[in-house]
Amino acid sequence: MIFSLSVFSFLFIIIANTTNLYQYKITGAIFETLWLPVLALAIALPVYIIVLFVKNKYRFKPLHLFSLFVIACALVFMFLYN
Repeated sequence: MIFSLSVFSFLFIIIANTTNLYQYKITGAIFETLWLPVLALAIALPVYIIVLFVKNKYRFKPLHLFSLFVIACALVFMFLYN
């Protein structure tokens, strides 16, 4: 679940920064509806993964680590691309 949410937010951020979403009205409307939840998800997921890391006595599950890497890449891309 965490990995799928991180991949979704990663793809959303990449697509939003590289394409013209307002070319069609429906894609613009979908983007405007989803940008705030995706941004909140991109901020909250790393915090949640770190909480799970501490809760599991400092042992990462490989999928959580990869999810953290995917979200970090998305956030870096978001800040560097704009």
